[in-house]
Amino acid sequence: MSKSTPIHVTAQEAQFIARLRECPELHEQLEAVVNLANNSDAPLNADEAEEKLIDLVQQLGRKTLGSWASKREEQVVQQARSEGQRMQQREKKDSTGGARSD
Repeated sequence: MSKSTPIHVTAQEAQFIARLRECPELHEQLEAVVNLANNSDAPLNADEAEEKLIDLVQQLGRKTLGSWASKREEQVVQQARSEGQRMQQREKKDSTGGARSD
């Protein structure tokens, strides 16, 4: 078994890693982007690389906005509760709202 050299992590890198651990849903997407940049998942040509990168960035965007929205909603609810506001939680409708067919 060979000895590996120790990895030195800057304070900024350590902070990024800690924040990334708070968002595990983003880890996979960011790793895929880095792998593409390092040619770990090397496509055959530049067009394929571009297509794959666009797909990865779109997925990252969807996951990021979904995570942001969930956390923002939680913040708003907590703030409203701390201010003593009564809130009524509603659920999304399952129907289109058409007339009943009895």
